[in-house]
Amino acid sequence: MKLTCTDPRLTRDEINNNYIVSVSAWLNNLEKQKLYELSKSGKALDVEIKVHRNRRSLEANGYLWILCQKLSEKIGGTKEDIYKEAVRKAG
Repeated sequence: MKLTCTDPRLTRDEINNNYIVSVSAWLNNLEKQKLYELSKSGKALDVEIKVHRNRRSLEANGYLWILCQKLSEKIGGTKEDIYKEAVRKAG
């Protein structure tokens, strides 16, 4: 299950000397049920927290490759070379 959340909070449990991480997230009914079942399973869960990044849509990705193809026809090389050079420059 992958969630996008906001307003993370970090508190310290003085008794157990652990940290408690709390997040807020919008869940639909299916996600809510799945999270409930996972929390009650008693199994350890892997959680990854990182900055949210919007990914390119398939439409935007297709347009990128069309532009790379057109550039490669004008300046030579392959569309893959154009893409790799753009990624390298952008970091």
